[in-house]
Amino acid sequence: MCFNQIMPAQRNPIKIQNQIQHLVDYIETHLDEVLSLEMLANEIGYSPFHLHHIFRAYTNETLGGYIRRRRLANALHWLTHSDRRIIEIALICGYQSSASFSKGFRQIYGITPSEVRKSFRIPVSISTIQIRPNRQRSYPMENEIREIPDQLVLAVERKGLTQKNFNKAADEAFLILTRFIRLNGYGSHVGACLGITPDENVDTPSQNARYIAGYFLKGDPKIELRGEVNKLTLPGGRYAVFVHKGPYEVLWKTWDQIYHDWFPESGFTLRDAMPYEVYVRNKQEFPPQELITEIYIPIQ
Repeated sequence: MCFNQIMPAQRNPIKIQNQIQHLVDYIETHLDEVLSLEMLANEIGYSPFHLHHIFRAYTNETLGGYIRRRRLANALHWLTHSDRRIIEIALICGYQSSASFSKGFRQIYGITPSEVRKSFRIPVSISTIQIRPNRQRSYPMENEIREIPDQLVLAVERKGLTQKNFNKAADEAFLILTRFIRLNGYGSHVGACLGITPDENVDTPSQNARYIAGYFLKGDPKIELRGEVNKLTLPGGRYAVFVHKGPYEVLWKTWDQIYHDWFPESGFTLRDAMPYEVYVRNKQEFPPQELITEIYIPIQ
């Protein structure tokens, strides 16, 4: 069932910019503490399912990536202006070992903490973040409001966000899932395929962010789950549905437009449920520029 004439609440795009700035200020004063996605979402009143999307859309940086970068900037200061041991600095910055700290530090600065200490070479620290202002779009983002029932999904989870996409994790998860469906003769029980990126753990690298590959189940068939294959329920409710046309590699741009351009002007409230994407066209049958993906954003 579709609803295209729902009257949203009053729009307030500037509020979200202020909320992101408040979150940045909060992070800055709590860098030496454990920062969970749930804690940060609660600080500005958003569901964890949406916060990392909103933050990336407004800053062009992942929430976890920003926190790690700021902690490593502090680490650089301590390495050059204090006698703290490297392992002590690593633990304060949320790393569990000198090795993991050294790897993360090198990714940002191109030099290890011990090399900084030995050579007195001080790499440039980039600590600022730019919050993208809202802008008035010359055309509205086309979307359809749909009321959807609870849906059962056959799913496999993989981890790994690289270069702003989950392509590698998705390919691995769908390979396992489609093989399971084919070998067990469940093809008649499944419908369209979908992908879910439910979170971004702020205390671990982006390569540990989850991707869930799934197929909608037709009804509630008896399926013997094995290995990594699980069954989950997507909660029903109202969704704003957007269409992305083109390669999966640039899907993130449409997600960013939704959360940065559409949501602030929509007047809708984001619901505490997972957004997801449905792959309308099989990438094995269509070239990348002809792929169509529907993006489902849960709203009140």
